[in-house]
Amino acid sequence: PRTEGLAPGLDLTGKIPLRLLPAALKRCALLISNDSGPVHVAAAVGTSVIVVAPESHRPALERWEPIGQGHTLLFSPTAQETVDSAGPLLSKGSLDADHPGLRK
Repeated sequence: PRTEGLAPGLDLTGKIPLRLLPAALKRCALLISNDSGPVHVAAAVGTSVIVVAPESHRPALERWEPIGQGHTLLFSPTAQETVDSAGPLLSKGSLDADHPGLRK
């Protein structure tokens, strides 16, 4: 994988106006996201995406997957398993344990 010269990950959630999103995503080497609109915007401007979604989203994502080449769909059997797999990151302080996106 190409990692040399790449900037570290950046969380821009809620920090970019929608009108600037395509330009910002075009400058990214990769977008890692849940199943959301920005995934399709990134794919449309040629940015590779990794979509993380629960198994229940598989039929819709396989039908409406991002356009183009070089995209990856990752499915977790349950949302709880996804949260559980974040445990090691939480213990290292990489994620905020009180983040509203993480259910307890």
